[in-house]
Amino acid sequence: MKICGIYSIINTNNFKYYIGYSNKINKRFNEHKYALRHNIHANDHLQKSWNKYGEDAFIFTILEECEIENLAIREHYWATLLKTHDSEHGYNILSTDNKIKIHRKRPVSKEICDKISIRRKGKKHTEETKLKISEFRLNFYKTNPHPCTGRITNQDTKTKISNSLKGKKHTQESKDKMSKFQKGKILSQETKEKMKKWRTGRRLSEEVKKNMSDAQKLSCFINPKQTKHVNQYDLEGNFIREWGSCKEIAEHLNVSITAIRNVCNFRMPTCKNYIFKYLEK
Repeated sequence: MKICGIYSIINTNNFKYYIGYSNKINKRFNEHKYALRHNIHANDHLQKSWNKYGEDAFIFTILEECEIENLAIREHYWATLLKTHDSEHGYNILSTDNKIKIHRKRPVSKEICDKISIRRKGKKHTEETKLKISEFRLNFYKTNPHPCTGRITNQDTKTKISNSLKGKKHTQESKDKMSKFQKGKILSQETKEKMKKWRTGRRLSEEVKKNMSDAQKLSCFINPKQTKHVNQYDLEGNFIREWGSCKEIAEHLNVSITAIRNVCNFRMPTCKNYIFKYLEK
């Protein structure tokens, strides 16, 4: 399988990188491995590290796929970003400024790109490789910004992204994976504040409100146990009546459902001079 793009060889012990490019990355990986295993690699710095730490300390990964005429420029971008020409950060001893040149070969056709995509489908990293990549990324982004950090997307691009996603739905497998990933996840206070700031002043469109309402009704219909009955009391603790849901109370008193739920969950003492408690059954 021919993959055209930028790749890296990463030492997971000291997080130094070797950046390279090729229009046949997998073949290039095999060439690197052969030379390193036989102690004949052209890059002495990389070879010495390989001999010192062993093959298991290195991972070979693809940073990005790109058209053949952009290879040298994109390699320069990644080498500059990761500072790989500095011996303290990488194994590219010479600055890639000396290597920039224009490739005048024909760009890879869409047909070939589709074939590459089909061949890669279904291939998965081993758990050991996933762990190494995860540890590398965690350590790397602590000191180095992501290439997209600070990038501002213009409105035209946002519209294109939005249009491309319209009508697309996650498979049940994807939904289950996302649900499993989110379970037990605790948001930091900083994240909560960012979310609160982002929501402040935003108003939902009538279409979104209707969709949310329909989804809530359907959820209650499918699983009525999700709807909790609520008892209403006055400030003296005298029982007034039982309600079918927080939504009914909110509509009756012209307040938000969140306000009623906050009282039921003891986050607020009262609402509209009433006390509300979930009915335990």
